[in-house]
Amino acid sequence: MKETLFLLLGSGDRYRTDAQARNYRRTVYFMANRPEKTVETPFVGEAILKLHPRRFRKVFILGTVDAMWDTLFLHATPAPTDGDDELYCKLYEYIEQRDEEAVRNLLPQVQHRVEAFLEHPCSLHLIPVGRSHEELWQTFRALTELSIPEGLLSLDITHGLRYQPFFLLLAMFFLSITRPGIRLGSLFYGAHELRGYFADRAPIFDLSPLLELMQWSLAARTFAENQEISELLRLMKNQINPGLAQELRDYAYQLQFNLLSDVRHRSRRLSQRLAHLEQQAEALPLPFRMILPTLRYTPDQLANARSDWEAMLQIARSHLRHDRLGLAVLAAYEAVVSRLGEIYQVDPSSRVANKGGLRNQQRLVDALLHPSVKKQLLPDLHDLVACVRSLRQLRNRIAHARTGKNEPPLRPEELRDQLSAVLAVLEQHLGDPALKRLPQIRPL
Repeated sequence: MKETLFLLLGSGDRYRTDAQARNYRRTVYFMANRPEKTVETPFVGEAILKLHPRRFRKVFILGTVDAMWDTLFLHATPAPTDGDDELYCKLYEYIEQRDEEAVRNLLPQVQHRVEAFLEHPCSLHLIPVGRSHEELWQTFRALTELSIPEGLLSLDITHGLRYQPFFLLLAMFFLSITRPGIRLGSLFYGAHELRGYFADRAPIFDLSPLLELMQWSLAARTFAENQEISELLRLMKNQINPGLAQELRDYAYQLQFNLLSDVRHRSRRLSQRLAHLEQQAEALPLPFRMILPTLRYTPDQLANARSDWEAMLQIARSHLRHDRLGLAVLAAYEAVVSRLGEIYQVDPSSRVANKGGLRNQQRLVDALLHPSVKKQLLPDLHDLVACVRSLRQLRNRIAHARTGKNEPPLRPEELRDQLSAVLAVLEQHLGDPALKRLPQIRPL
């Protein structure tokens, strides 16, 4: 897959009166992993292209109004004509005056010459200096509006104002997330300052681990907030057992879809496998080692729950913490049903033939909410009964999109507050031993 290369053109030191002193120095560059091949040039981008002659299909060159467009033009014109000299003088003058419109109007001629010299299709663009937040966002807009071909996208961050390489990197990372056809390739840096270590030659480093670390960070956050693990597993590639990878994927789906019937059993099994994996941590990528405690947290917590309904309450609390309000309501309701099933010693998911196929789940909740129960239970549990009634209403409205004619739609902030109060009551009272009297008070 061929790539697109982005280059930043710096301004050198335009305050120097000696034209030679303010330009980039000619330097012998080489790729750090292939030191035998070298290219001598003042522009790292040229070295990257010549050291990878068939790798890139298009080159974008970005610079501010006072970047070295004139020097780049002169470098790409080994045998200048009188017309070239005239163009150079105009370009130099407009750059010194910081006349953006005039410089932009001359860039197509510079681009034509640079394309012929580099033997690659090129696209030259002015970007704002970035003197304010507004200009920074203008730069971001200019970058994201470029017609970038699908495929790999690599960056050279050697030149430019000190902040520009980081801004370009973040903008391109954003594009790689929002445009499915674009992926980040290499991150090049020409280390001119390290010539003293390499016999007056400068290595070009591929800093791809920085890109990988950004991807790991995004994958870790996605997992922590949404239990979405596919990106983590993609980054692990072949470094994790396929069986464990599938188990992690299935476990994440189980939590996402609130399939909670055997969650403790699966949590214990996964917790043990992750503990075993942690013992082999030295063989794993460093970012994954750092994420392992996060991966283990949920299965460890659920594995140590004393009952299924307690595990379900923990899941509901986690959903609420990450603003997955609908899933939190459903998990909390499942916790209530599971606790009542434990008390009545019935399977909540089964149906009762002589009751018209009615699920035990509904019969269990109906039993708790029956008026006779409220009269005979301890006063401390009246809040629990009211809480379950409120929870059932929320569950029905969410699961079945039920809203009465005079009933306003659920607002997220109200639902969040109401659900937080419901969970607090359930966590305090759902395990109360007094609930064991329910089968005597209200048999199914």
